[in-house]
Amino acid sequence: MINPKFSVVIPLYNKQDHIITSVESVLLQSFDNFEILVVDDGSTDNSCAKLENITDPRLKILHKSNGGVSSARNMGIKHAQGEYVAFLDADDEYENDFLLEVLKLFERFPQADACATAYFRCRIDQKIQSYIPKNIPNSGGLITNFFKHWATGSFFCASSIVVKKNYFHEYDKWFPVGEAVGEDQDVWFHIAEHSLLAYSPICLSNYNLGIENSLTTSNKFTTELPFVTRLKSRVTKGTVLPGQMLFLHKYDIERALSNALCGKKLEAFKLLKKHGFSFSFIKLKLLLVIILMTPLPLINTLRRLRKKLNETR
Repeated sequence: MINPKFSVVIPLYNKQDHIITSVESVLLQSFDNFEILVVDDGSTDNSCAKLENITDPRLKILHKSNGGVSSARNMGIKHAQGEYVAFLDADDEYENDFLLEVLKLFERFPQADACATAYFRCRIDQKIQSYIPKNIPNSGGLITNFFKHWATGSFFCASSIVVKKNYFHEYDKWFPVGEAVGEDQDVWFHIAEHSLLAYSPICLSNYNLGIENSLTTSNKFTTELPFVTRLKSRVTKGTVLPGQMLFLHKYDIERALSNALCGKKLEAFKLLKKHGFSFSFIKLKLLLVIILMTPLPLINTLRRLRKKLNETR
């Protein structure tokens, strides 16, 4: 195919039970001018063998030694022939009109370097709508005050955003290699700080939770993630955008919760004390105080019970 409109980059590492469903969700798109770049990141299972039965010429498989999701995405971007680069995790799926909706956004908002849609958080038979910023019309619109919304909730995910290919080359901005959690947010924050994001409130991507080797399972963090450290450094230097301090405030409280749940109560208390007694995220802070006052053995028992309940749903 000459000059496809979209290049859909799928980083692949040991997802033999899911990769076909993900690829087929692209092949079934109502807008069909695209290429699929599956970047095999050194898989050791039958993931690539599963793809051999797909004869659609729009599917291309790139191979590399294992280097992590960022290096796989970066390789896909550099091989992309499309005007727009979409990202789809190998255990997620698109709804049929995802690419069509994104194309409409780019046509309506040519000044935007990225377009995204709302998404579903999926676990077994549950599909829960993501947080959607207020005052976004059904037809979509530009996101203002990105960080304030992000502090409330992630309103898109890696599998529901598309970026102009030229953006990566113009800014020499790539996914940070060697980081397994939050690496995508580093790029989204760069877009929020340097460009515009158009957004559709329609859920057109399925973000699957709880899958083995999934990028979505590392949801507990006790040490500060590198993308947050870099953001704090930019804020310290004076490049503060509306909502950034609010996001960092919430991040510290959530990290305090993770520390408290892991028994690191002193570190949790330090993070809570750092932000004083403001009423921002008061429910999270009250929960943190309760956990800090609860004996660790009881916390561990409750965590085990919750895990069993999730497994039986």
